[in-house]
Amino acid sequence: MDRRRRRCRGAARQGCTHPALRHADRRRDGHPGQLCGRGEQRYGPVLATLGSAAIFALLHGINVVLPTAFIVGVITAELRRRSDSVWPGVVVHALNNSITVVAYALFPGIV
Repeated sequence: MDRRRRRCRGAARQGCTHPALRHADRRRDGHPGQLCGRGEQRYGPVLATLGSAAIFALLHGINVVLPTAFIVGVITAELRRRSDSVWPGVVVHALNNSITVVAYALFPGIV
C-alpha cells in the first residue's frame, strides 16, 4: 500500500511540475523541447499537431476516453504552437478534467 501511495504522489507531482519545467526549459535554451515544436520544423504544423495529439490520446489509454483525449490533444497542441507557451493548454486540460469529474459525479452511469 505504501508503495502504491508513493507512486501516486510521484505521478501527481510530475503531472503538476512537468509542464512548468518544460516551459522553463523552452525559455532558457530557445528550443521547443516538445514533439509539436520540433516536429513542426520537420513535418509542418498539421502533422506535428496531429502526431502530438495522437501520442497524447494514446498515453491516456485505449478506452472510451481516446477520442476526447485526441480532440483535447489537438486543441492543446495548437494552443502551444500559437501562444509559444504550455499554460493555455494546461488550462484547457484542467478544464476538461474538471468537466469530466463533475459529469461523472452527477451521472455515475455515464460510462
